[in-house]
Amino acid sequence: MIKKILFKLSLVITLLAFTERAFSQDRALNFDGFDDYVNVPSIPSPTGSFTAEAWARMETKGQRTVLSKIGTGYYGYTISYDFIDDRMEADMGTGTNWVFVASILPWNLNQWYHVAFVYDATISTLHFYQDGALQGSVVAVPSHSFTSFKIGNDDWNEVWDGDIDEVRYWNIARTQSEIQSTMHTELTGTETGLVNYYKFNQGVAGGNNTTISTLTDSKGTSTGSILNFDMDGPSSNFVGSNALGIDIVQDENFSIYPNPVQDELIIVSKTFTENLSFEIYNSLGQLIVSNKLTEITFVNTQDYKPGLYFFKLRSGQNFWFHKFVKNEY
Repeated sequence: MIKKILFKLSLVITLLAFTERAFSQDRALNFDGFDDYVNVPSIPSPTGSFTAEAWARMETKGQRTVLSKIGTGYYGYTISYDFIDDRMEADMGTGTNWVFVASILPWNLNQWYHVAFVYDATISTLHFYQDGALQGSVVAVPSHSFTSFKIGNDDWNEVWDGDIDEVRYWNIARTQSEIQSTMHTELTGTETGLVNYYKFNQGVAGGNNTTISTLTDSKGTSTGSILNFDMDGPSSNFVGSNALGIDIVQDENFSIYPNPVQDELIIVSKTFTENLSFEIYNSLGQLIVSNKLTEITFVNTQDYKPGLYFFKLRSGQNFWFHKFVKNEY
């Protein structure tokens, strides 16, 4: 048993080191929340099913937009944060009104989330996924806008404040398992249905990038214009990103790996005391497991259904929440 624990702890440390190295090579674009955005006029309106994906990290809450293609009235689609409801939303115009699906929980500031807007024209249904977990669905027929596709803004000037990475546009309705299988990895660019792909891996993270004025589409079809960015320094510029790779939930108290999980969740306590305990809840708020926390704890998740789960660490009257996703096999 001791050898098993030492081996797994060694594996976690190795993966943490590997992840740090891998992340250091990735970049994102930091938006200042005032007037920074990317304009892509050459992405046409969808003619059937489609999927829009991105990774995003928010620094301040407000009416914030990750990506959009909307026009005056009730036209187009957007993934935006609604400050009033304190939720991320996938919104779609029908010509006469807006339909939307909101995230189950509010976002934590300065935390990366993956979002995916999926419209399946075969069943006239909008699905919204966050971190690979379905947040909800709504039946509607879209009425599209002929305005530009925008990253970090919309036609109502709801500018993003934080980082955006890995924007992907598909002409197919991607399934949950397809989203989960690629959300943590960089694509090759040859995937079926992939039309536009923005990796954001340009320039020098935090360096002088003032000569860069366009965002590269790895598919080579729709270059974006980088508008109003400083392009020099730690903000309003290309910055380092840890959106991709092995996702390890970390804070000052503990680390959770892997996320998404399949067979076993590993919890490493950084401030271990005898009175630590943990609980795991499903997306409906039902308690799945409750137990004492050791310095390194292994939770068997083989029988967990695919979806979103919440990990609660408790120390006396204090507690901390983090979420993780159970993958499909």
